[in-house]
Amino acid sequence: MRKDLNCDCWAMKINTLLVDIGEVLVHMDRRILIERMQTLTGFSEEEIERRLDSFNDIAAYEKGELTTEQFHQRVSDLFQINISLANFKEAWSDIFILSQNQPTLLSPHLFRQLRKLYKMVAISNTNEMHFDYLSQVCSMVNDFDHYVLSYQIGCLKPDEKIYQVALEKAACAPSEALLVDDRLENIKGGERLGIRGVLFVEENQLRYELGRFGVLQN
Repeated sequence: MRKDLNCDCWAMKINTLLVDIGEVLVHMDRRILIERMQTLTGFSEEEIERRLDSFNDIAAYEKGELTTEQFHQRVSDLFQINISLANFKEAWSDIFILSQNQPTLLSPHLFRQLRKLYKMVAISNTNEMHFDYLSQVCSMVNDFDHYVLSYQIGCLKPDEKIYQVALEKAACAPSEALLVDDRLENIKGGERLGIRGVLFVEENQLRYELGRFGVLQN
């Protein structure tokens, strides 16, 4: 690992980056899903929002408590629709914005730069459908050293377990890891275990924060 003589000694100990996927590598827009569901159901935007907001099975699916087939059936029941599993997967995954020109996201160039120097661990609240889809359309998703995905381990950030699994997979101590996430509660969840964090806003801000931690030379 590169060492910057101008950084503090504790910062030089970082050898692992724990990186969120949604809103860090790829943007998500729930409005796209709402529009797809309006087309499928004929319900108003407000009605679809109301049903989704009270639908606890989304969290259950992201914790792996439901299979994709079971989740498909429950959403079909929720919206009173008859839709094939293949068409449902397409509709439910139509939430990601995949344009290549999004300067607010972590760029492939910076990702590759960091990957040469540090162990990269994906740590994400996600589900089987979304992860399978992103692994096909977002090349960076396939370039991590390890994966800690909520639906595979049975819990969501900021649950302590998800960070512990990430540390175990990376074989590093909390002080050797840096978490990059777009949600403050997830950063705080890592901090409770001694993992330092950067609240991701956009790439230039991330570069500054990584430089402050001695992870990247500005």
